Amino acid sequence: TPGPTTEERFAALSDVDRGCLEAALSEVLARGVDRDLEVGLPATSGHGRSCQVAIRALGGDDGPVTGAVICATDVTDGARLRAELERQATTDTLTGCRNRNWVMAKLAEHIGSCQDLAVIFVDLDDFKSINDGLGHAAGDEVLALVAERLRGAVRTSDVVGRAGGDEFLVVCPRTGGLVGARKLAERVAYALDQPERIRDGFYVPGASVGMAYSGGRRLSADQLVAEADAAM
Repeated sequence: TPGPTTEERFAALSDVDRGCLEAALSEVLARGVDRDLEVGLPATSGHGRSCQVAIRALGGDDGPVTGAVICATDVTDGARLRAELERQATTDTLTGCRNRNWVMAKLAEHIGSCQDLAVIFVDLDDFKSINDGLGHAAGDEVLALVAERLRGAVRTSDVVGRAGGDEFLVVCPRTGGLVGARKLAERVAYALDQPERIRDGFYVPGASVGMAYSGGRRLSADQLVAEADAAM
């Protein structure tokens, strides 16, 4: 059975990718420049594919553009490898949270574009007793559970990161003002205050929670985190 034609595959692009492709093609035909872009294409198996699309103008050096050649190359494996390398470089393997470097970079980005921004700093209480009493495997289990609770307590637009050790950061853009920021911090504190039994009768430790709100102030990412840390 013949597979879908190139035209059918391009027709199935997302609105964003199709718009980018059409804009690139229009530019090639109008100006005679070459364009390269990457788009996502559906596959017959139902798994998405990534394609590198090269668009080249046809026509003489000094004459009008008479058409264009479009060459699409499947680069799915390379795209997946890049995505996996990026995930490993920006994600804490144990908890699935973003790592500190990524979170701080995202916070700095938000500071530059959002005046309604909160940072929540979380530090587990007496976490050392878990590691000392049950071992590091149990400590890892607790950290993963805390990360899961944090993700469940905040919004999809918020970013949960592990700052290191038993500390976590939550970056919350567009909270709806100081009142909204406080409500988010209260939700985080409540989520971490619920007891849950783990090995040998130990319970998940509580946490100290501090929140800092930007309120349009010109603070660096480090300064806002330091305020949230001090607020604990």
